[in-house]
Amino acid sequence: MDDRLTPLRLLAAMLVLSVAILWMSMFFHGLPLIGELPGDFEIDLPMGTMYLPLATSVLLGLLLTLIAYALQTLSRK
Repeated sequence: MDDRLTPLRLLAAMLVLSVAILWMSMFFHGLPLIGELPGDFEIDLPMGTMYLPLATSVLLGLLLTLIAYALQTLSRK
């Protein structure tokens, strides 16, 4: 039963990592590709600026999914 929980734990850890990276991207606008993709939005509000890195989130999610798939495939061998 523990073997079925391992991919879920890996997925949860990658989710936490991606959320942390996206949260840090709000403070570090100088990172490459952060905020420069066509689907990233920056909205100026009276109380401040709201930053929505949608395209970056999708790209990061795909990258983490590929890494998880590669790790899972390599661990079976």
